[in-house]
Amino acid sequence: MFSIENSTKSILLCGPPSITRTFMFESAIHWAEKDQRVFYITPAPLTSIPAKYHDRNDLIPTTFNMIRFMHLSSYESLVEQLVNIHTFEVRPSVLLIDRLDTYIQIKDPKVKEQHEVHIARLCAIIHDSMNACSRLKKVQVHICVSVSPDNFKTNIYQHYFDSIWRFDKNNEGIVELKKIKGDLDYQDVFRYEKYVDGTVILNSVLELCKNNSSTHKIT
Repeated sequence: MFSIENSTKSILLCGPPSITRTFMFESAIHWAEKDQRVFYITPAPLTSIPAKYHDRNDLIPTTFNMIRFMHLSSYESLVEQLVNIHTFEVRPSVLLIDRLDTYIQIKDPKVKEQHEVHIARLCAIIHDSMNACSRLKKVQVHICVSVSPDNFKTNIYQHYFDSIWRFDKNNEGIVELKKIKGDLDYQDVFRYEKYVDGTVILNSVLELCKNNSSTHKIT
């Protein structure tokens, strides 16, 4: 019998959209190549694959058959899809939401103090929706979202995501991907210069291969 215990695994990526967007796309390909049905939600249409993918020669076109790209421009349209996602004929086992914080912008100053409540409500809806898919599909499901550093609320997101990773890029162009342990602590740190190394790093992150605090540099 399928158990719903630990049925949903969740990851949050925090960093500049120029970096997280490429990693989110890589995540979609990662799961699709494992024959997982992926729903990939973005606030703006994807007009082309990330530029750094243009030289990749092992990207199989049929992989895209496992990915459903969804352009949802507003909070209302996102929630409408999420609450009905379990009724779809084909349900996702992986849900990716790029730039989640764009759906949480509070424009009315009268409700600005409710920003954190708005974040919590949306995260709860995301989890409820994927938990429903997990029960119906009788499989473990995965959630991966990205947010920008300016709108990152560590104390809230830690309640909803199993692991949180932050991207930083120094003046030398070296990207660091750090696993956040607490408000200021970092548990695992990956450093790389060439994007191809990001694929290796992503596999480690998604499959939760790293258990001990460490620093890695791939050259």
